[in-house]
Amino acid sequence: FTASAVLLVVYYMGSQGPKFRAAVLRLFAPNRQVEVLRLWEVSQAKVADFITSRLVLAGLSTAFTFVFLTIVHVPYALPLAAFTGIVSQFIPTIGTYIGGALPVAVALTISPAKGLLVLLFIIAYQQVENLIFSPKVSAQSLELNPAVPFLGVIGFGALFGALGAFLALPVLATIQAISHTYIRRHDLVDSPLLQEDVAALKRNRGWKDLPDDEADEPQP
Repeated sequence: FTASAVLLVVYYMGSQGPKFRAAVLRLFAPNRQVEVLRLWEVSQAKVADFITSRLVLAGLSTAFTFVFLTIVHVPYALPLAAFTGIVSQFIPTIGTYIGGALPVAVALTISPAKGLLVLLFIIAYQQVENLIFSPKVSAQSLELNPAVPFLGVIGFGALFGALGAFLALPVLATIQAISHTYIRRHDLVDSPLLQEDVAALKRNRGWKDLPDDEADEPQP
């Protein structure tokens, strides 16, 4: 309910468009309004990227679930798979269980064995999604380090519950985008410690270049 309320509020705010932005800007001095609009644009872009990432994950879930349900001959495979994919991505925390419950229930009407197979698939796929698909998709669409979505969802979920877990990614992506916009970045020094080449690190022990033949010699 809370997540639905947040989405409705965001929808109504967005539908007002320029009128709503103008009402907010009137609360700020003219010299600050440009900065507010810039922050608004960054936040809006990251929320759109978050929704895109959810749609991609919903598509992946739908595709894999449809293939599996077709293989085990569960009827209504496509609508069941679409229900699972959409609900699991857009209802925080419990969406996974709600989305997986319907295909399991339909499979149980055929046989307990098929119901068990579908249940095991749902559990296995969620693990793959949480550990592989979700971090990679979030990293691409939200430009986050793959570890950040995983840790962010856990942390925000522990602090703020289901709604926190659902909103963790757009919040973190917005914070990162704002920091990139306003925090000054400096050029890096030329150091072997910043190189990924192990051989280069060996040749540059102690911040000094050594001949290649000395780099491989054991240190006394």
